[in-house]
Amino acid sequence: MFCPKCGGKFEEISDKEPGEGYRCKQCSGLWFQRESNLSEVSDETARSLDRGDATIGKIYDLMSNINCPTCKIKLVSINEPDQDHIHYEICRNCFGVYFDAGEFSDFVIKADNLSRIHDFVEKLVNKILYLVAISLIISITNCESFSRKRLPSASKSSEPTRETKPVSQKIQNQTRSKIVEYAGVQYRAVTVVPEHIELILNNENGDRIQTFSNARKVATKRFQTTPFGIMNGGIFEPGETPTGLHIEAYKTLNPLNVKKGKGNFFTKPNGVFFVDKTVRILSTTEYMQRERKARIAVQSGPLLLRSKQIMKHFSKNNPSRKTRNGVCTKNGKSIFLISISDAKKPNMYDFAMAFKKMGCSDALYLDGTISKLVLSDEPSNWGERFGAFFIFL
Repeated sequence: MFCPKCGGKFEEISDKEPGEGYRCKQCSGLWFQRESNLSEVSDETARSLDRGDATIGKIYDLMSNINCPTCKIKLVSINEPDQDHIHYEICRNCFGVYFDAGEFSDFVIKADNLSRIHDFVEKLVNKILYLVAISLIISITNCESFSRKRLPSASKSSEPTRETKPVSQKIQNQTRSKIVEYAGVQYRAVTVVPEHIELILNNENGDRIQTFSNARKVATKRFQTTPFGIMNGGIFEPGETPTGLHIEAYKTLNPLNVKKGKGNFFTKPNGVFFVDKTVRILSTTEYMQRERKARIAVQSGPLLLRSKQIMKHFSKNNPSRKTRNGVCTKNGKSIFLISISDAKKPNMYDFAMAFKKMGCSDALYLDGTISKLVLSDEPSNWGERFGAFFIFL
């Protein structure tokens, strides 16, 4: 069973009876199968169960539209009237309860609170039953339509699959790679149409993929074809957790990061590369205004180009020259670019200029120094660990 917010794997909580309480190994969120048993939890026990970082919990608390890990239906968010800084999620079907890290120890559920939860959910279900039914019908219709467009008919595997095409045909028709040079720096550029871009972070067990060799194995199994190429996707934190937003298969595994900080990611304006029916790059502020959820999305920074213009704060004479990778949008396609020359490496201005020379509209920096790109016929047995991976099919 996996966490509905970060996608991490749940582990049973030893302080509770087996099968009743779980803690996420990644974000430390808590899931209780039957909330009625929580009335017996003491303050001391609550603090021992809730071991996560409350700061991280507050970030994940911003996430909405999450599903019950047991019933797979949308969880209902409930604000605690006496503690308005706390809101938790409850399943209207099995009455399981989810708390972000730091919430459970701050609010130990008592018997009268449980009664209020039941009353609230009962009234809520009666009021929104019709809307929920319509929403489910729309969701099922969209999923079926999506499946018809992207997946082959009946498969014995529970993994998502796609129609397998010879790699040579995909190279000819959709995905292309070439070597380009600008200002004495060599780059490899991979051009990809939206439907051939995927993003992966965890394997089937909910553990981080971490390495390129693992990414190739997971992608081959998940998408039922050998990837044309693989590139590391975005800046990450210890534990290979993305620093910012990460969405794959319409599921948010890491929330949008709007905090202030130091380093490339936090250089404003930073932004989000995302794929829906097409490919787009927006600033983080602009992306926050979107209502439709993307199929895949990566937040990083800084933005390199906006409307074909290089960001003004980049200096031509910046002495910081490193391996860099990034992505741009051009005529409905994406171009993923990585510097490959050892003799001369680009600074941020050079890197942005390379995208501009290629005719890109908007471009986003992904990462540097350790960044890599591997094509289907190249070795991938490097020892470095990474966060997410872009998969080019």
